[in-house]
Amino acid sequence: MQTSIFGKPLSEVIIQDVKIFCDKQVREGINLDYKSDLTSKSLLKTMAAFANTRGGFIIAGVDDEDDKPKLPVEGMEWKESLPLSVTSMIVDNMYPYLSVDVHVCEPENGKTFVLIYVPESHEAPHWLFNRSQLYVRRADRAGHTDWERFATDGEWDFLRNKRERSVELRKQALEAVKDIFEAENRTDKRKDSRVLIGPDIKPIYHLGMLRTVLVPLFPREIMCDVQTLNIHLMNERIPTLLPGYEYPQVDSQTKVFQEGAYKYEAGTRGLATNFSLLTRSGVVATYERVLQEQENEPNDFIYFGPALASVEATLRYAGKLYDKLAYTGSLMCNVSLVTLDNTALLLTDRPQRPYTSLRNLQGYFAWKIEPTVSDLNDPTTRTEILYEIVQEFTRSFGYAGNSDRFVDEWLDRSGLYPKSS
Repeated sequence: MQTSIFGKPLSEVIIQDVKIFCDKQVREGINLDYKSDLTSKSLLKTMAAFANTRGGFIIAGVDDEDDKPKLPVEGMEWKESLPLSVTSMIVDNMYPYLSVDVHVCEPENGKTFVLIYVPESHEAPHWLFNRSQLYVRRADRAGHTDWERFATDGEWDFLRNKRERSVELRKQALEAVKDIFEAENRTDKRKDSRVLIGPDIKPIYHLGMLRTVLVPLFPREIMCDVQTLNIHLMNERIPTLLPGYEYPQVDSQTKVFQEGAYKYEAGTRGLATNFSLLTRSGVVATYERVLQEQENEPNDFIYFGPALASVEATLRYAGKLYDKLAYTGSLMCNVSLVTLDNTALLLTDRPQRPYTSLRNLQGYFAWKIEPTVSDLNDPTTRTEILYEIVQEFTRSFGYAGNSDRFVDEWLDRSGLYPKSS
């Protein structure tokens, strides 16, 4: 969980915590600001400046005097729409979009405080008002009226280059996943075999592997050490939508490499069946063989349930890991499948003949979304993500209807998504 300036996760902060903090008379600075309300343009300037500089916390509902809270602090009027007003302000006035954590304290006597955590953004520079204004945060505002100031040309170049470096780092992180998987599969995994498969031989091990890969949209260099990832992959498991199954499903020992840790398992034919990987730059990857090969049948097939379970478990597991690593930003999530032409998709638990009702004629599926960590950890928004992925997945097999009901059936059956009363 993201630990805040209050010594606890932001979501657990109550009004009394804010009052105690304000009593300490902590001055505003490069990463702390007080706001009396959420209506002024200065809130937008502060959020953008924090994102473009070092990140920071905003406490709304506090008047300041000489950069310190004016006592006694009383808060602001509580409204159910307070979180939405912050989001709407960003959507309407900032580019690119900035993901922030907003927490509204449980109100007392109609008053509350709104706490906003703005991470340092690797999507910077963040512009305001039709891309006309670019702000950074001052380290000291002595002699100045505002903490925010316009960025210089040099700072604009720095922010742009920082973003480009993050994009390149993301590409390298995703290439590392492919390289490890390729290296494992270039060795014949059949019993008693030590044969290396030559690079000139066309690989078939990727066929039928459903790949779900998440990475920070603009990653930092290192999020944690390899040992932490190795321990996490060894010890942390979560139940899946399939009764009796856990994620990661691989029972083999973890392996470490320079950038992270992974588990890999191959079947009796030497083909990969499961591959789970975590890296220091924040990659969470799952490759799972979902293709069911059938002898003497016109089509191989894929069960819908296991495919959905693989994607869902990866999203949920990733959300928990990012929380543990205190990462709260945006993500890139790629879900893809390369399989044989005319592979059938079975929406039921048992094979049905003929396998011609739903078929992927091209043998390929790929979809990309950009959720936030909070999206992964919220059951409602995570379900919406699954709806989107599955809708495109079933369409690649020729299904023209609404596939949400198939997702709902599996989520309800699992007991992991209790219905609200």
